[in-house]
Amino acid sequence: MEKPESRSESVDNTRPCPFCQEHIFTHAKKCKHCGESVSRVSKVSRVARTFVGFVGLITAALSLFYALREGYFYIEERQQQRAEIRSYLDVAAQFQQLDSLDYAERAMAKALELSPSDASLQRHYFLLRSDRILQEVEWRLVSGEESKLISELVLDGFRLIRSSSDAPELAQLLVIVARLLPHTSVWNDAAKIIDFYEQALTIGTEGAESYFRYGQWLFEAEVDEDKGVELMRQAIQIAPDNALYHYELGNKLLNKGELKAALNPLMMAKNLLPKQRRIANLRASNSAKSALRRWVIEADKKFEIHSDDFLGLCMEERYALIKDLLNDRNSDREINMIAARLAYAQQEFEVSLAYLKNTQSDRDFSRQVQDYNLAIFNLYRDNLSQLPSQQAEFQRVEQALQFYHQNRGIEESLEFGIEGRNRYKVGLRVDTKSSGNGVYVVESFSGYPFYNAGVRAGDRIIKLAHREVNNLQSIYILLDKFDHKTSVPMVIARDGEQLELNFIVE
Repeated sequence: MEKPESRSESVDNTRPCPFCQEHIFTHAKKCKHCGESVSRVSKVSRVARTFVGFVGLITAALSLFYALREGYFYIEERQQQRAEIRSYLDVAAQFQQLDSLDYAERAMAKALELSPSDASLQRHYFLLRSDRILQEVEWRLVSGEESKLISELVLDGFRLIRSSSDAPELAQLLVIVARLLPHTSVWNDAAKIIDFYEQALTIGTEGAESYFRYGQWLFEAEVDEDKGVELMRQAIQIAPDNALYHYELGNKLLNKGELKAALNPLMMAKNLLPKQRRIANLRASNSAKSALRRWVIEADKKFEIHSDDFLGLCMEERYALIKDLLNDRNSDREINMIAARLAYAQQEFEVSLAYLKNTQSDRDFSRQVQDYNLAIFNLYRDNLSQLPSQQAEFQRVEQALQFYHQNRGIEESLEFGIEGRNRYKVGLRVDTKSSGNGVYVVESFSGYPFYNAGVRAGDRIIKLAHREVNNLQSIYILLDKFDHKTSVPMVIARDGEQLELNFIVE
């Protein structure tokens, strides 16, 4: 009877497991069938653990969300920064094309502020700054402030050369630093400059700028002028439309006295003006006009523009050059005078007078002859003498010149003798008050026998036909003893030396 009773008690003290529905004791904390915790405390713990796990998942999710959000904003910010840098670079490039290097430099500075550690931006900014300052100092003296800036740029350039791996960029850096070095007292080292230029040529063998700058420096520093000229010519072959290259070559040849070789590059530099955009090239093209003026004046003094062989130029080319110069300076006295002499030699007397009118006003021609316009009056008179309609004006100018010579102790003789009998050409203007032996020649007129023999202004005629001469009268006496076409020995003094010439009697 006791066993059934105990089974009833055991049933009353059990409850189904909420997880597997198997009977477990009422006070059991854990189901012996499924192993789940079934006590109230365990439920709370389980709920708590579930809650904590859920909160942890939410926190982790939020952490991931914010991390992704920060990453997104960082990437977006970097993209915006890159876009802003690119916009500044584009602005700088546009200003460079317009040759507004000051504004281009400012735009590059803004880009560098956004990414100061960017080595590529540093090199770009350095090249721009250096180019801007060199564009100015290579045309004038360097100021104290500029000298300090150039020294800083040189130091920065040395650093950037070591950091560059791009060949074209490295060649640019080498050339620009080599150009900066001569403008500093500390870094002006010929060996270093040569080394940098040679490296640049090795890296970029087709770079016209490398050839030109190297050649320009070799010439200006008087290191190797011939090699410098050759390198500049190579630069012109690579970049034939660069007026700066042509001008620098022509100007250096002109300074060297190589007039024939200098003419073509100077003409090219002037004619290339419409194609130029950079300030340095515009300056060079405009400067070529002044250089050409100097070329004409020096060539005329040395070879005379009306001579048969004037540096290989035909008469048409000579006139074209003169007219081209006068298009820019119509009232240029020296060029008009050269043009007038050229026209007179071609027997274009009216044309010659027109050029002379550009040297002085009508009022000047009516005034007293002065030293500064003596040559103009002489040519004016010579032209008038060939125009029958201008005889009255010719007589007035002739009297003015005679008055000038009388007051100056100057005597002039174009011809002497008796018309119809013996008449001899002379073509001399001499100073009767000059001290010293012989006859001092103020001017020897072109086309006359003394000029043809080689006598020039400033010479002193010492002997003629082995006889000493002291005035024009002594010359007349000797010439009257010879027939026309006779060759007579003559001795002149020039620059402290005595020269023997042959005089042909005419």
